[in-house]
Amino acid sequence: METPVLTVAEAADLLKCSKSFVYREAAAGRLPVYRLGTDLRFVRDDLLEWLRAQTGPSRLTAPPIVATATPGPVQVQEQQFYRPELDQETPLQPIGKGSRLTDRERLERQVWVVTAVHRGKTLAAAADLAGLSRRALTGWQANDPQFSRAVQEALTCVKAHRSD
Repeated sequence: METPVLTVAEAADLLKCSKSFVYREAAAGRLPVYRLGTDLRFVRDDLLEWLRAQTGPSRLTAPPIVATATPGPVQVQEQQFYRPELDQETPLQPIGKGSRLTDRERLERQVWVVTAVHRGKTLAAAADLAGLSRRALTGWQANDPQFSRAVQEALTCVKAHRSD
């Protein structure tokens, strides 16, 4: 008989993810969690419901990413994250801690990151060019699947281009 209350390790196993992901998502309030003293506990049915909500129709019907084996545009839902014409000689102004960006400003910085990665920069160097902290970049990758996929596709294109 399965136990309806799960530990962090059991929750990670159920979700097929790492324990650190479970801790991070629970701490951020994105996973349904209960405290038992200092320990975290999860109700199996709550986690399954959360998982169903994450993989709902809106995520399943998203158009595929278009990428080529040589560096080229990466498009996700009509948003072009790679712009070869972009002049990146002067880095963007760094954003301050706790600053809020408009959607347009955020997209502009995401374009800078993906374009820099396409040009062979490391993620750290791309974040610097876009005026982002590494923590902000990591957060955007964790919370924005389209941006994360565009970055991964850019990295893949660069690796393929280098191995030719």
